[in-house]
Amino acid sequence: MKNLTKAQLKIIYLVITLILAFILFLFLVFFPQRNKLSQIKNELDGTDAQINEITSFYQGQDLAATVTKISQQLSGALELLPSKEEIVIKYLSKNARKFEIDVKNMSLAEKKQFKDKVQGHVIQELPISMSLNCGYKALGEYLSTLRKDNSLLIKVRQLNIRGQGRPVLDVNMQISVYMTE
Repeated sequence: MKNLTKAQLKIIYLVITLILAFILFLFLVFFPQRNKLSQIKNELDGTDAQINEITSFYQGQDLAATVTKISQQLSGALELLPSKEEIVIKYLSKNARKFEIDVKNMSLAEKKQFKDKVQGHVIQELPISMSLNCGYKALGEYLSTLRKDNSLLIKVRQLNIRGQGRPVLDVNMQISVYMTE
């Protein structure tokens, strides 16, 4: 090692410099760019999935016609939403009586307004707590009616049922009804 010539030392220094330059290239350029390319590819895959979803939604029809059709359907659905709490109370009570359900208590909480308007309509959520006495079958039919009927848009938030070995159930139910202003 002591007898290395200047040319040999220059070659060794050159090789070490090239190896260090290659390592720096890997860590400072190649790996970060590979990660960035991977992110871009994932975003592209996500965008392709969204485009495929939209394409399958309008099923080859004219996109403008499909958007117009959906807009009209949304407008029709918004017109069905009630604007007064009295309508909601009447609807819930009428359906409960229809299935011979005893409504012990119905409490309405403060309406929560959504920030954004939907086609010029202000949408509000009205939380309601109900205490009921009923049978299993009546409760099932009542809940089925609430979910299937298009008169109101209702979401069952919580359902607590206590039977205690009797045919009559004690039911506490929390629902949200969506309304327009």
